[in-house]
Amino acid sequence: MFSGKRIVALLLLIHFLLALGSALKKSQTYDEAVNLASGYHYLTTRSVRLNPEHPPLIDAIAALPLLVLKIEPPQIWKKDTERWVNATNFLYRNRVDFRVLLMLGRVPMILLSVLLGLSLYLLAERLLGSEAGLSALFLYAFSPDILAHAPLISHDIGFCTLAVLTALFCWDYFREGRLVHFLGAGIFLGLALVSKFTALVLGPIFLLWFLLRETDPRESKFLNFLPSSERGTNPSRSIRFIRIILELYLLVCIAGLIILAFYQFRLGEYFGGIGNGLFHQKVGNASFLLGQYSEVGWWYYFPLAFIMKTPIPVILLIGIAVLRIRKTHLLSTGFWLAPVLVVFLFGALTTINIGVRYVFPAYPFLFIGAGGALAWCLQGKKFLKYAGVALMAWYLIA
Repeated sequence: MFSGKRIVALLLLIHFLLALGSALKKSQTYDEAVNLASGYHYLTTRSVRLNPEHPPLIDAIAALPLLVLKIEPPQIWKKDTERWVNATNFLYRNRVDFRVLLMLGRVPMILLSVLLGLSLYLLAERLLGSEAGLSALFLYAFSPDILAHAPLISHDIGFCTLAVLTALFCWDYFREGRLVHFLGAGIFLGLALVSKFTALVLGPIFLLWFLLRETDPRESKFLNFLPSSERGTNPSRSIRFIRIILELYLLVCIAGLIILAFYQFRLGEYFGGIGNGLFHQKVGNASFLLGQYSEVGWWYYFPLAFIMKTPIPVILLIGIAVLRIRKTHLLSTGFWLAPVLVVFLFGALTTINIGVRYVFPAYPFLFIGAGGALAWCLQGKKFLKYAGVALMAWYLIA
């Protein structure tokens, strides 16, 4: 009989091997050369000028293995059109074969995906129980959407990893009220903000999480920020409101220190990157959907893309999770549901409809909800158990 830890290790190993096999087969995708070149440039110069459209963290992680090689650094480009040419030259006309450089850059991305799986399991276990954790990890490990992107030198999986780690520390802080968990939430929030500019979506998510916490004030612990006279009691509404403002402010301060460190106190470059993103939103992007063309996108693009790309068993499990919301704990359910709603709301408002990966931050939390539904089936009566096993087999075949 396998223990829970062994099952977790086995699922993570399978996920790693599947992603590694995919990385060995995939040719270079559009952004990988630029991301790898800019990451190497940041590690050697601490400058973000080669790829100001994205924060440097994920690119730097991808380029870490390249530091042990004797290679030529990428040429600095002055025009945007030169970016692709110089990045391609860095990858294909260097002292080391491009296949080696590309693979070395992809391995850290796969490891981030494994870390995401582990973080997802730990968060699901805390929210919904150990069986739900294992079920969520099972769904994640074999997800075709995740496996398609995990080996690539891109920012999506890395940002998702940091977002889930942020959520994990935030939940532990809610439950235990320890300063180390609060600091962890702030640090990983900052790391998420230097992984992708769309990490700003974590702002409203944090607000919802803290408001949801107030629905369960007796169970949640927040000893570090309560006046001594309020500790161990159910604080007044005004005290709870002041506490939320103080906690969110301190989280922003901690995250801000991380941003300052990565940008060498050049905050203008960080806000300039955000400005570039907002400008991109304003002008739109060429998009295609079901034979239609648009430069401003469609509000229903991401829900439709999700349905079309997600295996049917996962969609069915998400439906079961939604139907069971009233029978579940409000805080734990709201904790995984809030990020899903916020991410898809922002997706409906964006004009950039160029791939389902833009709503990837919702995926780990959807897997948590679906994992809870699968665990409920497997722990239910005989019919539900058979249905759960059938959905797992269907998912593996799909």
